[in-house]
Amino acid sequence: MNTATRLGAYGLGLAVVFGGAFAAADAVVPQSTVTHWTQQAKGHQMNTEMSSGSSTSGHAGHTGHTGQAASATEAAVHGVSSAQDGYLLTPVTAPGQIDKDGTLSFRILDAHGEPVTNYTTEHDKDLHLIVVRTDGTQFRHVHPTLAADGVWSLPWSWNAAGTYRVYADFIPADIADGTD
Repeated sequence: MNTATRLGAYGLGLAVVFGGAFAAADAVVPQSTVTHWTQQAKGHQMNTEMSSGSSTSGHAGHTGHTGQAASATEAAVHGVSSAQDGYLLTPVTAPGQIDKDGTLSFRILDAHGEPVTNYTTEHDKDLHLIVVRTDGTQFRHVHPTLAADGVWSLPWSWNAAGTYRVYADFIPADIADGTD
């Protein structure tokens, strides 16, 4: 069999496989689910594309709280949203190049747009910041420091380029004490 025939057969095989996958997905996933996903996805913007170095540090037993980040709407799926339960993770600033020392910083704002400055300590820290490359090959779990003006920051250097998501795990003190 010559090369052109082999490539043609390979292309036809791929078309059959992809066509079968498309047909199977259409049969398995209800249209109402597709409509719901489409409505949720409208208006989402990826705000926290960043790059980071790798680390395997972390804490076992974490459960999700408020303030996870990655897109700009409150109706987003938990864990991929910059706003949740009335709290907003402001855009993250960090060095723009790999191997360049700088500062990673952000703020958590309440429903009134004011910086949150009082947190409940959980797992020995007020806030756990998790930065994960979207392909899962880079990961950092760090604990920035909080300034009086509500800015969280820490020294930062990127070891590898890529697209990253930032997750802020915290409990505001007003929620923990029931004053919200």
